[in-house]
Amino acid sequence: MQSVDPVNTIHEQDKPDANQGPQKVYTLISVCVLVCVAVAALHFNLFDSRSMRIVGSETPSTNVVAPAVYTMPSPVANTITPLPKATEATTSPAKTKFSVTSREYLVGNILTGKVYLSSHPDTVVPIASISKLFTSLVARQFMTPTTTVTITQQALDVYDGKYGILPGERFTVSELYYPLLLQSNDSVGEALALTYGGGSTTTAFVKKMNDYASEIGMSKTHFEDPTGLTENNVSTANDLFTLAQFLYEDQQSTHLFEPDFFAMTKLPSESIGTTSDHGSHTFVNINPFVGYPDFLGGKTGRTYEAGETLLTIFAYQDEPIVVITLHSDYGMRQYDTQALFAKAVRENF
Repeated sequence: MQSVDPVNTIHEQDKPDANQGPQKVYTLISVCVLVCVAVAALHFNLFDSRSMRIVGSETPSTNVVAPAVYTMPSPVANTITPLPKATEATTSPAKTKFSVTSREYLVGNILTGKVYLSSHPDTVVPIASISKLFTSLVARQFMTPTTTVTITQQALDVYDGKYGILPGERFTVSELYYPLLLQSNDSVGEALALTYGGGSTTTAFVKKMNDYASEIGMSKTHFEDPTGLTENNVSTANDLFTLAQFLYEDQQSTHLFEPDFFAMTKLPSESIGTTSDHGSHTFVNINPFVGYPDFLGGKTGRTYEAGETLLTIFAYQDEPIVVITLHSDYGMRQYDTQALFAKAVRENF
């Protein structure tokens, strides 16, 4: 029998793998590449949340703190900056850095028509739920306030969000302005349009929206639904300035129509009690500027195609100043509005 040298014997499982060295190198290179990609993605904001599909024009919880991937001149919490802090910048010798995510915007004086700031004010873009301001206007002008509106399953199916209104409940036209403007309820907008059209189609109501937009001078505005869910509800910052002037001057000068929609949109919430037609409901305002002492009203919007939109009116030195922001990044409409308003104050007052 042949003897075995235990010292010089190497077991099969202990033999070095000829491929082991290259594999370690490949693994190390792969890890380095992944780390570099991750760093680049964060640096260049490749994970912007607007790349994700946003379903629905609004949801009951829309006051979103800006994602950490955004770079801003100063941190913005989900709270309202008091107006005096914005005016302090007028006495500061240091030049304030200015940057907003809104692609199309306008800041103007509703009464004088003076435009303080604007960017691409005639560019036609989706406006999302700002459409509901016009839906309310058409309902106010062409529907009787006491007309009964039945919430059908067809109306509820327009958006899968949960607003608390049930199929079969019946409301008056005037009651539905609160969920439409405060809660940005898509089903309510659909129900109003269906009622105007006889119960089965919104075509007649949408035609009235387009006809009336042309009548008041919104020449680049077009609607295809009463909610703003479609990307084909489009307008411009200049046209929305015209709408703000029309609604504001109607209430301040002529007082021909009720209710005052901007006054309504200042309310933190509105409750209605149980009746034989519907249960009790509390409609909570989702506007981020509710409670701001100089907030005069406005309307929010959000869809994937429109980004975030916001029309806001502030009082400053007894002047109504409207700030219109379109195509803001997700979570940034409040910051953009505040930054634009502060800049307009610094440079014009």
